[in-house]
Amino acid sequence: MKILSYFSYIDYGTVYVYDTTYYEEGEKPCFFKDVHGSQGFFAWPGMFVFFIITDNSPIHIDVFINEQAHFDERTIRAIQVPFKVIGDEGMVVEPLMGESRSLAIPKGEYALVFEQSYMNKWTEADMELDSTDPLFLAYKETWDVPKMKAEFAEADGVGIDEVYLMPMVMSRIWITPASNVEAKILVQDMGANSNYPLNPVYPLVIDEPPKNILKR
Repeated sequence: MKILSYFSYIDYGTVYVYDTTYYEEGEKPCFFKDVHGSQGFFAWPGMFVFFIITDNSPIHIDVFINEQAHFDERTIRAIQVPFKVIGDEGMVVEPLMGESRSLAIPKGEYALVFEQSYMNKWTEADMELDSTDPLFLAYKETWDVPKMKAEFAEADGVGIDEVYLMPMVMSRIWITPASNVEAKILVQDMGANSNYPLNPVYPLVIDEPPKNILKR
């Protein structure tokens, strides 16, 4: 069941998904190693940072609960990770420098799948359950990728594809109750369809957090 849908600005191509119960307020990882980029995410228990397949842009996020992830030919990347909610405040989805959303997810263990595909143009169908600030949506006409590519090429004679791939990302987050979940790549992107193709080494890495940021 879809429980959330919204557009947000995103900076540095990162989306945080976390349970606020684990860590002191404001404590988020921001320094990542090559191993994290090669597997598509950084993780502490209760804190995941997913890296986006293209450069900074608006992102559209859908969240599904109690529904198994299912993909189609548009899916570029999909990563499964174990996620445990230990507090009563659920979890937060937060694109860096963008709009965060709190989700009322009960305590428990989950399989969380972070899926990405490209979104060429905003449509009315994308607004189901949307919670985006109306002021932000006022600029949706600028998200027309084919139009933007044409304007870019006309301005300086260089095709926008030579700079980056389609800039708007559609992310679907699937959350289902599960235990003993293995972190793994379900759909792996390639250089032909991603600016930052994965090159994972198994087992995928989930780091231990610094003790000083854990809530006492």
